[in-house]
Amino acid sequence: IALAGLVATDTENNPLTYTISSQPSNGSATMRYGLNFNGTNSYTKTHNNVDLSGSAITIEYWFKGSYMQSVVRHQSEAGYIVAGYHGAHILSNDGLENGIAVGAGVTDGKWHHVAMTWEQNTTNGFKSYLDGNLVEQRNSSNTPLPNMNDEIYFGSWVGTSDFANGAIAEVRIWNYARTQSELQAHLSGSEAGLVGYWPLCSD
Repeated sequence: IALAGLVATDTENNPLTYTISSQPSNGSATMRYGLNFNGTNSYTKTHNNVDLSGSAITIEYWFKGSYMQSVVRHQSEAGYIVAGYHGAHILSNDGLENGIAVGAGVTDGKWHHVAMTWEQNTTNGFKSYLDGNLVEQRNSSNTPLPNMNDEIYFGSWVGTSDFANGAIAEVRIWNYARTQSELQAHLSGSEAGLVGYWPLCSD
């Protein structure tokens, strides 16, 4: 299992052994396996603090599960970015918990590609995609993304609550708003503008 740049523990700081999920049934995923999160106490996080501040961002990943909660969560006293929170993408600098929908069917137990893009002060600058299809869009705020200067958590909020139930794989974060065609394209993990890439999967 590839866990480069990550720490995997439960709420009592015990190391976790993850089970390997099955291959996506639709055959369209670029990865073969994801890490399973049990919805109770499992999570993982980056080793180092990350700065995602600025005027644009894209977060994308594969998800297969029954409960979408804090799938990718970056939060501190400065604000938050959560891609996958109670069926929505939410930003502290744009609507707070009044976010945009991830998309119907994302928790049906099948593999889905999930993506959110945001570009400051732009018409339809806050967008959500599911399996490459546009789900929702709205005008974005004129407030930049804050510098949380903290770790990114996958599957929970700081390892203590809001746990996701399902498998997560191929998390990518970009410093610009990717287009629909770019989100649909095959990725190698070394493209320009790629801020972070966490496979959460086996080779």
